[in-house]
Amino acid sequence: MGWSASCINPFPAASLLLVAIDVSKHLKSPQLPLRLQQSLSLSRLLFGDLHQLYYSKSHSSFYDHLESEDMPTLVSALTLSTNSKLCVLGTQTHSHIVKLGFTNDTTQNNLINMYSQCGVLGDGLKMFDEMPQGNLVCWTLIISGAVQNGEYEMSVEIHRLIVQSETEASTSVTNAVMDMYFKNAEKGPAFKLFNAMQARNIVSWNTIFAGSSQDVDAIEVAILFKSFMFTSLKPNHLTFSILLRLGGDALELGLILFDSITSDYGMEPSPDNYGTFVDILSRNGFLQDAKHAVEAMPFKTWPEIWRSLLNGYRIPGDRELGELAAMKLFHLVPENDATYACCRMFIQKMVIGKTLQGEDENGGTKNLKKLRL
Repeated sequence: MGWSASCINPFPAASLLLVAIDVSKHLKSPQLPLRLQQSLSLSRLLFGDLHQLYYSKSHSSFYDHLESEDMPTLVSALTLSTNSKLCVLGTQTHSHIVKLGFTNDTTQNNLINMYSQCGVLGDGLKMFDEMPQGNLVCWTLIISGAVQNGEYEMSVEIHRLIVQSETEASTSVTNAVMDMYFKNAEKGPAFKLFNAMQARNIVSWNTIFAGSSQDVDAIEVAILFKSFMFTSLKPNHLTFSILLRLGGDALELGLILFDSITSDYGMEPSPDNYGTFVDILSRNGFLQDAKHAVEAMPFKTWPEIWRSLLNGYRIPGDRELGELAAMKLFHLVPENDATYACCRMFIQKMVIGKTLQGEDENGGTKNLKKLRL
């Protein structure tokens, strides 16, 4: 009977692989069999989300059997350390890259990104300073790393150096600088950069949309979106998620934006698009419509979408829908504190609604005690 990738649980598979590596240490040949080497490289791509315990156990054995020409595995290990923020693994990978002579612009950019993502910006800057000539990719990585690590003054200084060097900043560099200004509430310089850009991409517009979130109303959101529609760019799902959140409680704008995803751009709404739309419907009291939207989703529900329905509960006549949302929420995350808080609020609203209608409040109180909220 043949093995199927779909029937392998990744944790046992990783464990077996580690055992095979340890056993291979006792073989006469200092290197792994070719098939096992291929499995090892492949495992680092397939099992990139394994628990940190497996990373820490596996990387020492991995380097014991590393071949000098195995650059794909090195890149995989570097990506692994970046995504999981394992600086120790990234540092050892860096050491092997230097020892094996694989240093070039691409690997240096990846290393700068790794150090920035791991919060070791100083090492990333050291690598940047050692490069014979900085490229636009590494400028972007350094600025993004400075922003992520809260180094606002450093970000401004890097931007100043780019301007002084008379290097024509790429779109990605400008996007990173705009994001830096927005995150530090410096909207003037951000909009100035945006207006001066020779070429804008969807990331540029998403940055502007997201950066405008603090002080715009529904009309301004509509104007921003209308301006975008005159460009030749196609929005992505993130664009609509940002715009839907910008619209806040504006139901009509939410309906227009959500409909535009399919009618104007031929895309299927993403889970986040659905979640934001359901939240808008719920906050405006259209719980039945929100429920229909949930039922129309082509994917499974998640806790936040049922919380939106519960938080939107206002009318006692929607009690069955509220109870359904509460049951779904308890089924998905039964031991979550937010679940209990959300359900408590639902019961309190239900009790208040009954009281206003002249009904006996004791029933609600009994429910409250029964659920032990």
